[in-house]
Amino acid sequence: MSAVPAGYHFNPRAVAGPHVVQPRPYDVLLTETSIFDSKDPRLANEVFNERFRQLGRRNAAQAAALPAPGTYRLVPIHHIAGKTADDTGTALETMFGNDLAWAYRCYEIAHNGHTNLAGQPLFQSHLYLFNVLIGFEWWPSMQNVMMVERAARRAADFLFDVTDGWMTFGQVVIGGPELLNCADIQVMASNRLHPRSWVGGLHDEKKYMPIRLGRGMWQKNNRGSIPWDEPEGYRVLVHEWAHYALELLDDYIAVHEVYIPEDVNAIQGPNEARRSNRSLAVPSISQPVESIMATLEGTSELTAKAGTKGKRAEWDSLIEGFYGVSGPRVPRFPRIQHNVVGELAFQPVEGPLPLRELPHVAVLSQGDTTPTWSEELLLTRLPLQVRPDHCWVYILKDLDADGIPGAIIAQGTVEQLRGGGFRLFGAEANDTIVLIGNGIDWRERVLVARIDRFEPDPDPEGRRLIGELDWRAVEPTPFPMIDVIPERVGDPSQRTAQVSVQVTVSDGSTLQTPAVEHVAIFPLDQVNSPAGKGDRRIDLRPGMATPEPVALDGHVFVKLADGTWVIATYAQGGGPPTDSPGGSSPITPGSSEGNLMVFFNDQDEYPRFNTHHGAIRVITTRLPGGTPTSLPTGAEARGYAYTLCSNSALPADYLPTLSLAYDKRTELMDGIALIHRQTDDGTWEPVSTYRPNGAWFVSMPLDEKTAPRLINPDWPKDQPRVEHYRLYLVPRATAHTGD
Repeated sequence: MSAVPAGYHFNPRAVAGPHVVQPRPYDVLLTETSIFDSKDPRLANEVFNERFRQLGRRNAAQAAALPAPGTYRLVPIHHIAGKTADDTGTALETMFGNDLAWAYRCYEIAHNGHTNLAGQPLFQSHLYLFNVLIGFEWWPSMQNVMMVERAARRAADFLFDVTDGWMTFGQVVIGGPELLNCADIQVMASNRLHPRSWVGGLHDEKKYMPIRLGRGMWQKNNRGSIPWDEPEGYRVLVHEWAHYALELLDDYIAVHEVYIPEDVNAIQGPNEARRSNRSLAVPSISQPVESIMATLEGTSELTAKAGTKGKRAEWDSLIEGFYGVSGPRVPRFPRIQHNVVGELAFQPVEGPLPLRELPHVAVLSQGDTTPTWSEELLLTRLPLQVRPDHCWVYILKDLDADGIPGAIIAQGTVEQLRGGGFRLFGAEANDTIVLIGNGIDWRERVLVARIDRFEPDPDPEGRRLIGELDWRAVEPTPFPMIDVIPERVGDPSQRTAQVSVQVTVSDGSTLQTPAVEHVAIFPLDQVNSPAGKGDRRIDLRPGMATPEPVALDGHVFVKLADGTWVIATYAQGGGPPTDSPGGSSPITPGSSEGNLMVFFNDQDEYPRFNTHHGAIRVITTRLPGGTPTSLPTGAEARGYAYTLCSNSALPADYLPTLSLAYDKRTELMDGIALIHRQTDDGTWEPVSTYRPNGAWFVSMPLDEKTAPRLINPDWPKDQPRVEHYRLYLVPRATAHTGD
């Protein structure tokens, strides 16, 4: 462990402030101390002793990718004055230093016995402080940095409350793309990126993968993104941090016993009671809960009771590490005990962090240079040919002579053009904008334009306004479907896999392969790739696998022989055993924007007894087109079409369940939302669909009837495990699935 610095005095000379609810404490001394407790009897055990010595350090993969010492400096956003004549402490810059290699530290707290009005203490005896690295996909603007700073401070308050005063963020370092391969949190430009994280990623080298966020938290019913500094945003940050750093699991998956009429045996008697005939693993709805791991609404607590189905309590997981697999993490935490009336043996600390100087927020600057903020471009007008509420935006950079981009930055979907326009993060003059969505006739459109015109005056916040552009159409006819298929992996501990791309078109009755000129894949692979190559372009032929394993998140650029082209976005599921934040199987399929998810039932085997599923990889691709918006039955599409691809059979005994989200507009009185599957001849047929009461999603079991390619263990090895699904609103007169 590094040398212990001098303690830091917070508010050393002030007196109690007038705020009666949460007074600002004065003369509070934080002194770094050893993370492990010298009284712990396990220190006599050499194995545990070695684990204690590793506490507080970053995992080896993350540490190896950090910028070299001496190549950067940390510039505080709000400079804190140095030592004064009456201040025996040090400045926060000195307290944390210029070192990025520490993940968390333990501090002993000395104070004047401050309490709130109820007489409850404001501090525990010790405080764990995290060092959080945040990397942007683009070099951020000043507005981006200020929003993240506010989010970090509010998340720090919430984490302090959630952990009853034992943990919070101590330092937050913000940087650009140079931090993406070693960050704790990645902020991507898209507003349609569903937050995701891996359990224990901060601690385990094999499972290191940063928390990945978009520019904000997408609200599908209002079609806008909520900034991370809003309550709906920073509560999600703490939830994901609980997966990544505290090794806690989601607790919102429940098994529903459901009745699906078409699955009833034909010889069932007319008077026999209708009993459930299916078990589905779905997110819980309106359930009494006690923990942020079960819901983000109405709670700021971790459960202090034994979990269901034999799980350890969440607090025990904090102390011991994930199911005790990795050894102790925070030994200074007290053992959870209850007295005769069921109360905790220690007194929880309620409310936000009283030390308002924390977290210390700084910007990483290369060398001795002062950080310079990027300039934001605003798209102020959309072409009339495309519907703004069904429009996905991409920025293409460094086009070659054949029109193939060198990099792609996804922006998500067009929000309401608030504040004068839609912000294009990472966009510069001479980049190419791509719009993919529905036209006014609901047919798929792909429009492109070069950014070469600007309004004469910036907006009030200094953003440059893009002027009228020359849009041209490049959409294929017919529109292709794009499947990203994972190959088998040799080592289940790998985070990556080789992938191949399959391109097909459908005329409604048959599937065909179009003439393809070029396929390029752009994996978002900052962790597994050399620095600066995380979005590198990989060229490949249709049906051929990538020459090396790639991360299972990214984009595919497909150019057809007639010169038209399209982009599809794909997302991963699966990875090293015990990577999953929920369910028992370490397979977490889902689309990048989160509208499609696959859940598994917890059978009390996770994570210790299901390592045989660690080699399974599942990729979900959101199809930008190629599927009908209406069917001969009168059914109308009410969601995106998806392809679900696996490199092995999904374990049927874990009740794999597909869930598709939809917005409020789909809840109409004249129809029923049913999931449809594309059959071998290219037609779309309804399948068994279940909607939990009050839910804005529908689910279906993945079995040999609804997903034969994904479930059948004897599926031919030379045929890819590919299934296509889409949600349709079926008129009530024809809403049945038994034909």
